[in-house]
Amino acid sequence: MMAKNKAIKNDERKENKLGNRITFLLVLVVLVSIPFIVEYRDEKLTNYKLVKGVVVKHSMMIDVGYPEIVCRVTINGEERLINYSTNDLKVSIGDCVEIRYSIDDPKVSEINYEKGKVQCDN
Repeated sequence: MMAKNKAIKNDERKENKLGNRITFLLVLVVLVSIPFIVEYRDEKLTNYKLVKGVVVKHSMMIDVGYPEIVCRVTINGEERLINYSTNDLKVSIGDCVEIRYSIDDPKVSEINYEKGKVQCDN
């Protein structure tokens, strides 16, 4: 009976070690890829257009714990809802912000935080 319990505990330890290794590898892959993602975004935003987005929602990113806003933006005739970090930008629902989006890859965009809140077009 005791040998059986030891065997079960050894199996559990092996599974925990494997799980820890997999978690470590996933975290490593994410950390290594972050600079490439940032570089891609920065490269794509060198050729950009400006649009105004309307803040439609405030929320809190549960997994990270920082505030974000959801903006309604029209890019190339297509209306989208896009989440952005607030970066301490003080805006309310219904306010407008200037958004830069890549001409080459319109999925890449960011708020022009330096400008802050802007006048909405009616």
